[in-house]
Amino acid sequence: MNKIPNKAFFKLVKEHLKNDQIIEFIVMGSSMLRFFKNGLTVVKIKQDTDYKKYDVILFIYNGKYVLHRIIKVKKDLFIVKGDGALNSEKISRDKILGKVIDFHTSGKRTNLLNFKVRFWLLLSPFRKLLLKIIKK
Repeated sequence: MNKIPNKAFFKLVKEHLKNDQIIEFIVMGSSMLRFFKNGLTVVKIKQDTDYKKYDVILFIYNGKYVLHRIIKVKKDLFIVKGDGALNSEKISRDKILGKVIDFHTSGKRTNLLNFKVRFWLLLSPFRKLLLKIIKK
């Protein structure tokens, strides 16, 4: 597999999403642990106009491209947080590139809003402890 620099990769991602194409790539990083695993999870992303609570979105934050889940919507302001993160971010609609419409890890598909996802979100107050256990 060929690797290209992030800057060049995300330039192509933005172009494809603007042309209403679905893009697919392997997730890098651990901010979406428990559900997205570094180097193992493949996501499919599509540009959309309707973003709502629990959607996982690709957005630009402080010059970086990030995949996190929407945890609250206030008009055109979104509060987002990685499933494996402790802090949240506030972003505006114009920073959103698209949302995850499908994903699989090691060939196993998971529903974007299945019971496990909702249960994990309910456990947010205990996330720091749970993440320590999962990362071991």
